[in-house]
Amino acid sequence: MTALPPTGSVPAALGALAEPVEPVRRRWVARITLASIGLWAGFFGPIQVLLAQQAAEVAPGSKEFVFGLVTGVGAAVSVVSNPLFGALSDRTTLVTMAGGYTSLYLFSAGVCLLGSVLVYRIRSVR
Repeated sequence: MTALPPTGSVPAALGALAEPVEPVRRRWVARITLASIGLWAGFFGPIQVLLAQQAAEVAPGSKEFVFGLVTGVGAAVSVVSNPLFGALSDRTTLVTMAGGYTSLYLFSAGVCLLGSVLVYRIRSVR
């Protein structure tokens, strides 16, 4: 890692990395908090309902266990993969003509598309 220069002598190129000098207003914090809660409630709410319904279809006698297993494995994979891929992304030197992380975005989109096609082709869970 590169050490930052002492406070007060930050060059213009590193201005975005400088510590904030003005406190954030409480109103802004409240708005961003409410927006985040709304976003994640809208995202995770339907997923939780649909996962529970699918767990009941797959294993009617132990739907709670299946639901807990699926969400637990998903959380464990997320705990490992998010930092791993974040570190890989930070250390990448692959820059395309489009610039920056475009090649990583395109690769990720391709993997998601492939996964979506595979899920679409599943005819039954039994």
